[in-house]
Amino acid sequence: MNKLQSFVVEESDHYSGGMAVDAGSVWLTWGICVNRISFATHAVLASYELPEEAAIQAELGFPALTPCGKLFCVVYNDHGPEEIFVFEADTLQFLFCFGDGLLKEVRGMAVGGNELFVADAGSETIEVFSFSGVWRRTLSGVWRFPSKLCFMHGRLFMVENDEYGECPRWGERIFVLTAQGCVLQVYTHPDEERLEVCLAYSRSIVAGFDGKLVLAVSNKLIAFTGL
Repeated sequence: MNKLQSFVVEESDHYSGGMAVDAGSVWLTWGICVNRISFATHAVLASYELPEEAAIQAELGFPALTPCGKLFCVVYNDHGPEEIFVFEADTLQFLFCFGDGLLKEVRGMAVGGNELFVADAGSETIEVFSFSGVWRRTLSGVWRFPSKLCFMHGRLFMVENDEYGECPRWGERIFVLTAQGCVLQVYTHPDEERLEVCLAYSRSIVAGFDGKLVLAVSNKLIAFTGL
């Protein structure tokens, strides 16, 4: 693996760890802000900041990009249910929001086909919405605390994340699901202690790259093939 480029973005004490990318831009969530940054010039092309009345108790995170030019971001609210904001991806113009009252504790989102998959650790389900914000179905199973999501090859990959330490043997697994929630495969990483510790502190990142599933755990990048 060769490094193509690197650049520094403004540091923030409230970085939520969310990122979405396409061929020319990266979208980063920083506390109450989401920025679109150019790969070519490293300049901020667009920015959105939560209104002052909402910013006191909320943050943005887990941006997910659609093929039709929309960007979804979760709004964390310490004093109530979480919801999802929808933006024009290029300009970050706010369009509408949805999910208020339906989501408890979102820990990841992924776009698959024409649907948005939302991992809700609070209800231990994956909620599925249309791009217009209409709820379609709930995926539930034997997993606990669904977290990071990635949609690739028509399958949904979900990392289990027991960040509360309630189930010591849980939080080590990757589930491979159909879009309807059928479990195709469950993978437990052999380096269980390292994986469990990292997932317990929400440090794992899962993404699709070149037809492979890539999981960032602690100081490792683990690539899975044969998907």
